[in-house]
Amino acid sequence: MEENYLFHPACRAKPGNETTILAEQKQLETFLNELKLQNPTEPKFPTECFWITMLYHHIGLVPATRRLTRTVKDLYQIVKELRRIRAAKPNTDKEKEQQAILSKRYDHEARRMVFRVICYEACIFSESNLDSSTHQNAQFSVVLMKLLLNDSSYNPNNPNFENITLQKTPPSSWSALPECLIEDFADFMIFMRYYFDNITN
Repeated sequence: MEENYLFHPACRAKPGNETTILAEQKQLETFLNELKLQNPTEPKFPTECFWITMLYHHIGLVPATRRLTRTVKDLYQIVKELRRIRAAKPNTDKEKEQQAILSKRYDHEARRMVFRVICYEACIFSESNLDSSTHQNAQFSVVLMKLLLNDSSYNPNNPNFENITLQKTPPSSWSALPECLIEDFADFMIFMRYYFDNITN
């Protein structure tokens, strides 16, 4: 699997975010020119499948996990406010009427959010989706290490890689990587750690 596929002229899985981890425009152009001089071969099918799956994570799965997290937080606040409203003791008929209106409004919003959470969870928490997405991100972590070490032979199961010394200056292949993919990876692992600690362990 080609780690530098995102910089290949025939790449079909660019995330669309041009912000890189460390590379400035001049450094990025130099790196791309160096890759062109290597006469890159046509991308193989497994390589395209891997990076297109990462693109799906970027535009579909990870945004869905973020929306679920945000919706759950909003639902918590609405339920908290609803309890406060219902616990209040109105002194007049006018206040009682306002309480009923607010209670009905917040109750409707809470039910709507519960339905939204159920829909998100039905999609994200399906066993097949969890298995495949966790496996994909585990593979991506290996790719990240290969880029960071500038060593395509890196294998996490190889004892020779137990003690790793990083270069003072990160390799261009790492520096030129789209920043959004690192953010997606971090957000997904935090999400999985929160909801499925047993899987991440």
